[in-house]
Amino acid sequence: MADLPTNERLYIWGRNLFQQQREPVVWAGSVLAAAAREMGQSPEIDEALILAEREDQWPRGREVFDRIRRRSLSREDPLADEHALYFALAELVVGVQLNVPSHVRMNVATS
Repeated sequence: MADLPTNERLYIWGRNLFQQQREPVVWAGSVLAAAAREMGQSPEIDEALILAEREDQWPRGREVFDRIRRRSLSREDPLADEHALYFALAELVVGVQLNVPSHVRMNVATS
């Protein structure tokens, strides 16, 4: 792996770390929560954090993702580079929830 470019090594490391998580949505939410402590609050980020913490909110995943994406792409009020990355992270967190297989959702609900 040492012969790979840094960005590929980081991708592989991150993918392996993610795949080891028993509760991937909660774990992804904790990463976003750590970023939120530094970056501050916004309604869209707050919704992503609630979604990650509460499985009963998962049916709202597409709605939350769309709100985050609309804010990310806003031409009227564009995000600064640092906040654009923050919102991209929020999109990824909600994307994790949207892509959790149903058998994993059932395991999370019963654990």
